[in-house]
Amino acid sequence: MSKLESFLYNQIKDKSDDITIEYIKSFRSLSETSHLINERKGALFGFSSVVNVIKKLKDEKNGELQHSKLLDELMKCILISLKDNDIKIVVPAAQCMYNIIHNFNSYILINFKDFFDGLLILVTIDDPEVKENTNSLDNLLKSMINYSFQGDLPEDFNLLDLFKKIISNISLENPAIKYMIVSWINTINQIPGIKLINILNMFLDELFDMLKIKDKNVRTITNECLEDFYKEINNEFEDISCDIKVKIFEIIIQKCEKNKPEEKSVKFKAFKWANLFLDQYKILLTHILENEKSKNSININSDSDTINNDTKANSSSNIINTNSEDNVINTNSEENIIKDNEEKNEIKTENEDEKEDRDDTKENNENTISNEEDDIKKFPFQLFTNLLKIIFNTLKEVKDLKELKETKETTKQGEENPIDLYTLINNCNNCLMAIIEKYNMNENNKKQLEAVIMEYLYFENKELLINAIKWIKAIFNKFGEETFSDNFNKFIEKFAFITLYKDEEIFEKGIKILCNIEKCRKGSINVIILNILNKLKEKDNNFTKKRASVFIEILCKELNIRHVYLTFADVLSKMNKTDFVCKIINKLNYFLLSSNDAEELRILLKNVQVTTNEKDKYFFEKLFSTWCINPVSCLILCLIAEDFELSHHLLVKFGEVRFKLSQENYLEYAQLINMLESKSFLSK
Repeated sequence: MSKLESFLYNQIKDKSDDITIEYIKSFRSLSETSHLINERKGALFGFSSVVNVIKKLKDEKNGELQHSKLLDELMKCILISLKDNDIKIVVPAAQCMYNIIHNFNSYILINFKDFFDGLLILVTIDDPEVKENTNSLDNLLKSMINYSFQGDLPEDFNLLDLFKKIISNISLENPAIKYMIVSWINTINQIPGIKLINILNMFLDELFDMLKIKDKNVRTITNECLEDFYKEINNEFEDISCDIKVKIFEIIIQKCEKNKPEEKSVKFKAFKWANLFLDQYKILLTHILENEKSKNSININSDSDTINNDTKANSSSNIINTNSEDNVINTNSEENIIKDNEEKNEIKTENEDEKEDRDDTKENNENTISNEEDDIKKFPFQLFTNLLKIIFNTLKEVKDLKELKETKETTKQGEENPIDLYTLINNCNNCLMAIIEKYNMNENNKKQLEAVIMEYLYFENKELLINAIKWIKAIFNKFGEETFSDNFNKFIEKFAFITLYKDEEIFEKGIKILCNIEKCRKGSINVIILNILNKLKEKDNNFTKKRASVFIEILCKELNIRHVYLTFADVLSKMNKTDFVCKIINKLNYFLLSSNDAEELRILLKNVQVTTNEKDKYFFEKLFSTWCINPVSCLILCLIAEDFELSHHLLVKFGEVRFKLSQENYLEYAQLINMLESKSFLSK
């Protein structure tokens, strides 16, 4: 023992803490006011001596050091020395701080804020010796945390307060501080029984933002941290309270929206997490629906997209149980690792244990039912529609999605083909679609989804258009004739632009979607044909002919061909009698003459002279009255119907009246003559 320690030992032995504090303040005054480095070193030597004396007194009494006031004063002095501009003061100050932690053991958790502030100062100093001492301090403090949770914690200790202190510094710009904060998050999350996923929403936003930092070490440790939480959520999704899931998902969606070049890693990781959440929600909904079928106990209805943030987390697996209002740790739960000392040391009889097991089983069953009900009542539909908007925006605005791959830092070892953003977005989109198909949306939900589809029915981006078409098909399959019930005509008018889209495959897919719409919404084909024809009028002759032929062919293959022709006749009769209308009638005639799909119509027309069926007669009369717009087409129709007398009268009329025949009419004549001379036509 040094002379100073001997002196201090005799002075403070069997005295109150106030005497010790007076000596500490004396050393502190010297440290604050002196400009001489040796005097400041002397002050540090005094602090160390006080710590050694306190340790010796503790050993003599074979007890624990529990001097909050002493720790407060000591750390005030140490923090002053740690901020000194001279490394020769900083290094011994760090060593003194190490000595304090080593001697006071777990009791330093009460003053954790001061010790952590000291670490924050040290970690920013770029000096090899300081770095070495900082690492030693950091490791010792982390070991103390681990050790404390395996033994007795100080009375009234609150882990959430400690953790809030740690993550309150996560937004500081210094990369070294950010690195240390994430390392502490990893350390605490690895303590057996601690589950930070239950308060992940408190710091997840900052973790994602760290992925865009230039410092490679920070990005690497952050990726590792996020991957650990990713695995936990994947394994324990159903056990996480609904409120926490929604809050985390909300943060993820915000990050998916990032589009700046420096934020591409954030966007990528966010979509990876979104993919996980969507997949888990899909599994969860399937599970709940299966329970519905077997028990009829859960009803998915009403405004289930409303999120109630006042409900407490009830999951029995939660270790840190946070209240949504004040985030206070629940220290009374027997399933919480943070327990009162009396609860830890209490000895229960065998009968009490059996009763507790029964109560726990009953509570767990009730919690399971409650959690499922919460997941449905608080289903975050609004977040899902927001994510769909972001998916569409990304497809619309971000180029070369397949070039945005997982970087080497986030790629698992041995993975040769890391997933790209395009794949993640497609996965998210498919999961969203599957969820919507399972989820019993109310009218408000349906209108929200329809509004998104209408907003992003965009014809200048192929990927976006393909996905919009998929969604249109999905919602019509789900809601049938109720889809776009408020603005169906406006929707068809916009969707009809598919007719002008240059990609023929996309055009054909779009027309087939329109056919599906007619199947589930009877009577819509009039609106569909009218809007398609109005779009075709805007294009040149060759394009119009080609698209009209494909349009007619698809409609006749997918729908009732008789109804298709009657609808065309009705729509064309109301349009202005232009060359365009003649072209469409010509294409309808050509299909009627040449397609195997039109065989039933040819038979109907052939027998119309002898039939007693009024509907068949009406069919011919309806077509005839419309086909009269085009004299050649009208003649062809009569020949198909084998009404030769009417055909003769038409030819005579053609001779009496000077029709102004267009080039299109002459082509029709040539087409008719070729058909009449063909063996296939004669056989028909």
